[in-house]
Amino acid sequence: MKIIVIVFLLLSIFTAFAVPTFYDAYTEHRVLKASRQIAEDLIRVRRYSIQSNKDYGVMFVKDKLHGYYIFLDNNSNGVFDYGDTSIESVNLKNINKHIKFSNTLDDKGVVFRNNTVVFNGSGKIQADETGHDSIFIVNERDERKGITDRIIRIYVDRATNDIRILRVTDKTDSGDLVFGDIRS
Repeated sequence: MKIIVIVFLLLSIFTAFAVPTFYDAYTEHRVLKASRQIAEDLIRVRRYSIQSNKDYGVMFVKDKLHGYYIFLDNNSNGVFDYGDTSIESVNLKNINKHIKFSNTLDDKGVVFRNNTVVFNGSGKIQADETGHDSIFIVNERDERKGITDRIIRIYVDRATNDIRILRVTDKTDSGDLVFGDIRS
């Protein structure tokens, strides 16, 4: 009988430590999966623009869709508006119901001019002098709890047109997040 109690106690202790670790890994996996989907779509849109020699864009929407529209920018004004051709809409909640644009770093979680990134016919991002170049996504439960170390940044480098997925690697003394490349 004592052995059963000891085994049960050891299993309880193991479970108490293992479950949070598994949950953290699963949560991070879901955010990374969504970030890879967004990055792949941005790469695909850039490829469309090069192949067709036309402007294609992605407009990020936080409100009802909580996702993004892929579109052909027929009038080349860098905004998804009347006269542009909608190619596809993607809802982040279809990737995972707990994934959203992060409010932690700014009020929208999307920091592109007009919440839109457009690639011209040569595949270059349309110039944005404000330096807006990123999307931040997070598990909404983490954001409610103030957990910031699992925020993912999808970065479009305006100089090279590379699309990179970055994760939080550190925090400064003032609390600012430092992002670094994901090694996967």
